[in-house]
Amino acid sequence: MRRLLLLGLASVALVAAACGGSGKPNGNGNNGNGNGGQGSGSGDVVTLPRPAVFADLATVELIAPGRSNAGAAPTFEWKPVSGAEVYRLFVLASDGPTWAWTGDATSIRYGGVEKGVPGPALMAGSWWSVAALGPDHDVIALSELRAVSPGSDLGPDPEWTSVKPVASEAPAPSSDPNAGAGQTICGFLSADEITAAIKGDWGTGTGSTYPGQLSGSCEWTSEHGTLLTIYVDAASAYDPEGWAADGEVADLGSKAYYAKSVWDYRIGFATNDYSVTLVIDYTRVDPAGFADIARLVEDRLP
Repeated sequence: MRRLLLLGLASVALVAAACGGSGKPNGNGNNGNGNGGQGSGSGDVVTLPRPAVFADLATVELIAPGRSNAGAAPTFEWKPVSGAEVYRLFVLASDGPTWAWTGDATSIRYGGVEKGVPGPALMAGSWWSVAALGPDHDVIALSELRAVSPGSDLGPDPEWTSVKPVASEAPAPSSDPNAGAGQTICGFLSADEITAAIKGDWGTGTGSTYPGQLSGSCEWTSEHGTLLTIYVDAASAYDPEGWAADGEVADLGSKAYYAKSVWDYRIGFATNDYSVTLVIDYTRVDPAGFADIARLVEDRLP
């Protein structure tokens, strides 16, 4: 089930790859603001610039930590943004996302636990970014990506271009893209039904199958390149706090939530036998129509 909870975060890694592009990290020679030790960090500040698509957004100014010697559980800190109601912090290791947090504070310790309480440890070669969200949870400001490591070991180079929208422990898809569970999931929706719910001109879904009873995904692409993906796992689980849900969805599954990020909109729900996540990389999708698609999927689960 862990891979479903990381689906949204994996999209962060994909955009982070675009941030890197063909350019190289920039080092400005400044160090993290702080007095050293946990929550501060030292060494050059190394960043990856934001993609050009975010050029019109204001910038969230990151304060600390710096690139190295941040400690196993540093405190991430940034300057407040006018009009922001909440902030979202994303942390990525060299091979993909590791942690995310949402709240109204402008600093948070890695893992979200108090000092002295056991929690996750920052990995060498990590990167972090902060988005500021307004009253409607639209993104109003976004930082660059900044490098951070717990010690002097700066870790491996990023491999984000290889990250897929499933966690690394997910089994490899079937060589036949429309075999087994993938084909079944693609059969849950027709292109016409998707168009009726959220508009657009959608093609035929392409499925991927994983070992286990009805465990896989199906991806539809619109004429404009928008991606809609449905992931189904034959296990019931519900953890909206796992990656910062924005709220619940009524009349869907035993429990359901939605989450909107800079890069996509997601709905996840659990039934007695299955966990389902719908992801679309168009953040202005009609929430009610997208929820209707989720209800169609629920009705067609075995």
